[in-house]
Amino acid sequence: MKTQESKRRYCRQSAGPRLLAAFFMLALGCAGTAAAATFCAHSAAEIQTALTAAQANGEEDEIRITTGNYPLAATLTYNSSEAFGIAISGSYDDAQCAQSSLNLAGAGTILDGQHAVRALFISSPNAGVSLLGLTLSGGRSSNGSAGAGAVIAGCLGCVIAYNRFSANRVTGTDALAGALLINGTTSLEFSNNLFFGNHGVKVGGVVLNFGNGTGIVKNNTIVANITDTLADPGGLFLEGGMQYQVSSNIVWNNAAAGGSDFRVAATNTRIGNDIGIVTPGSTAGTVSKELSVDPKFFDCGFLCFGFDLDDGSPLINAGNDAQGGIQLLLDLAGKPRYFAGHVDIGAFEYNDTIFDNGFETL
Repeated sequence: MKTQESKRRYCRQSAGPRLLAAFFMLALGCAGTAAAATFCAHSAAEIQTALTAAQANGEEDEIRITTGNYPLAATLTYNSSEAFGIAISGSYDDAQCAQSSLNLAGAGTILDGQHAVRALFISSPNAGVSLLGLTLSGGRSSNGSAGAGAVIAGCLGCVIAYNRFSANRVTGTDALAGALLINGTTSLEFSNNLFFGNHGVKVGGVVLNFGNGTGIVKNNTIVANITDTLADPGGLFLEGGMQYQVSSNIVWNNAAAGGSDFRVAATNTRIGNDIGIVTPGSTAGTVSKELSVDPKFFDCGFLCFGFDLDDGSPLINAGNDAQGGIQLLLDLAGKPRYFAGHVDIGAFEYNDTIFDNGFETL
C-alpha cells in the first residue's frame, strides 16, 4: 500500500492534464508574444474552418478538439506563411473545450483517414507547432508522398506529445514514414507518443529531420510498424544537423528478418532505451543503459492491443531519470511518472497500486 506522501504526490500530479495545453503553448514561445486566438471544434468541418482561419489571422493560434471520432473525407490542412505558432490539441471532454476538461486518459480525439486520405498536413515555416492528445489513424498517402498520419513541413520548434498513431500507410516509390514525417529546425520535444501498426515503403513509423538545435526524444513506444525496404528502419529514423537526446524509448518489433528498428544519421546521445535492432551504418553516439529485450507488455486479451508493462518487465524503473526537455509528470494514460522513484521505459508507466481513477488496490 502507498505511503501518505505517495498519495499526496499522486493528487498533485493528477491535475497535470488540465494545464498541459497552455504549458505546451508556453514551451513553443506562443504565449505572451502576440495576440492569441483559441478555437473549439466539434466536427471535421469545424476543425478545417479553424485551421483555415488560423492561417492568416496574425495571431498565435490554439485549436482544441473535443473527444470523439472524426471521419475525414479530405486531409485537414494548414498552410501558412505567418511567423506565428499553432497548437492543435484533442481529448477535451466538454462542448466548450474548457481548459480544465483536457482528459488524456479518456477515449481521445480520433482523426480517422478512413484508409483513404492523410489525416493532417501542416506547412508552417518559421513558426512553432504542437500536437497534443490526438489519435491519428487509418491515414493513407500514395504516389511517394510521406506521412499518412501527419506531415509537418517546416516548424521552428515542434512539440509532439501524448499522441497515438496507428494503421497509417504510405505507398509509392521512396515514400517515407508510414505514420509521421516532420521537417524542422531549432528545437524538438517528442515525448509520450505511441506508434503501432503503421506501414511505409522506406520507414514504417516516424521520420524526424531537423536542421539544427537540440531535440528531446523520450518515453515513446514505437512497436509493430512495418517497412517494405529492409535497408531502412521499421520504427524510427532521426536525421539532420540536430543534436538528438534519446532516452527511455521502446523501439521494438518493427523489423522483418534482416531489417532494423532504429536508425540515426545525426549527432545523438542515447540513455536508457529498449531498441531491438539498430540499422547498420547509423551514426555512433554516446550510449548507456541501452537494452535490447522483449518489453513484456501486459496481455489485455484476445484482439486487444495494450502497451502497459506487465509484472516483471525489465523496463520497469530502467529509464533515464535525468531527462531533458519539458518535465512531464504523467504518462500517456494519465498515470504519474516516476512511480516508485524512477521512470520506466516507454509511453506507459507501470503502476499496480493505483487505478486510473485514483483508487488504491488492497
